[in-house]
Amino acid sequence: TDRGAFLNYEFNWNRGDDMEGGIAIQGIGRDDWSIGVNQFLRLDDRTSMFGQILTPAGRSYFGSGSISRQFTGFNASISGNATRTLTGIQYTQQSVTALIEQDPIKVGKLPFRLYPGITATTESNQLDHASQSGAGARLRAQSLPFVIDSTSNLTTSLQASYLRGPNEL
Repeated sequence: TDRGAFLNYEFNWNRGDDMEGGIAIQGIGRDDWSIGVNQFLRLDDRTSMFGQILTPAGRSYFGSGSISRQFTGFNASISGNATRTLTGIQYTQQSVTALIEQDPIKVGKLPFRLYPGITATTESNQLDHASQSGAGARLRAQSLPFVIDSTSNLTTSLQASYLRGPNEL
């Protein structure tokens, strides 16, 4: 059990809509400290990327990243993440997903939009030597924003995918 005064440190940077990032060190002086870094970049008017890494107490790390590009009529993106322990039981998990999604389709006067697309994914887990990968179709439905008050909106979404490939269930 940690007792005493502890310190958190956060430093953020940004350059308008083109770049934003930060570093946060939580629990300085505690046994369960953590360090996290994140960065967003808009490469051009249609392309953006994001990355982050977090290490709790230096015992493991979690990293994720994505890049997305808007084309005429559709959006394409690739995202991935990885987790790895650095002490204790050795564990590594990784996943990567690619998605091409059509621009939203209106469905009459209904309060949602449909986003059909195609996707491919691969995942692996070193602890139980499991892996799976697949490709197929995806359909996402997203509601129009519900106004809660003058500063808050609520948006809901539902997605379904059909994937084929090794070890897909």
